[in-house]
Amino acid sequence: MEIDLITIDATGIHFVEVKSRTAPVMAPPQENVGYLKQKRLTAAAQRWLHSARDPRIRGGEEVQFDIVAVTFNGPETVLEYIPQAFIPIYT
Repeated sequence: MEIDLITIDATGIHFVEVKSRTAPVMAPPQENVGYLKQKRLTAAAQRWLHSARDPRIRGGEEVQFDIVAVTFNGPETVLEYIPQAFIPIYT
């Protein structure tokens, strides 16, 4: 499975991808979650949802795909949480 974090809260189920880079960076970490990665995350989330035995999951919950971008810059670490970073396109 390719999912870094799965969380459940009042807004639904969050599948979270964590991307990190060390400065200097050419592009922010979240830009490395392209179409193919999104497609793999969506497929993994569907597999997890079909096999989940968590009593908090009753069906009908909203599903969100979030990203946590981490940039290491010497002694400083920058975290950016991006809720609903992408919406899967089902084909």
